[in-house]
Amino acid sequence: MQPADKDLTVRSVYRTEELSSIAREDALARIRARLQRDLPSRPYITDTEFASMIGIARKTLANRRAAGHSRYPVPIRLGDGRQALHPRDELIEWLAQEELQQRARTVHRCR
Repeated sequence: MQPADKDLTVRSVYRTEELSSIAREDALARIRARLQRDLPSRPYITDTEFASMIGIARKTLANRRAAGHSRYPVPIRLGDGRQALHPRDELIEWLAQEELQQRARTVHRCR
């Protein structure tokens, strides 16, 4: 392989990574727009509603948080502090990142 060919290969890989980051931002924007439309328009989402959105029980979510799982967003507590609330904008951002991460999982296949 000549050095010139190697140089072109490096450039083409760089362009591919650049396009994938542009495609990533576009996908994130589409996911955020869909979530903005689909989620309730209140400023806060309850912990019960959040658990049902991600497909687990509220008690399971509480147990995972107590066990130290840092994957889920941390809720805030207002007033008497009995009901955990999630700011809508932060929840939309977290859900969009999680959905994009699930879509972008790389599956390695041996030939």
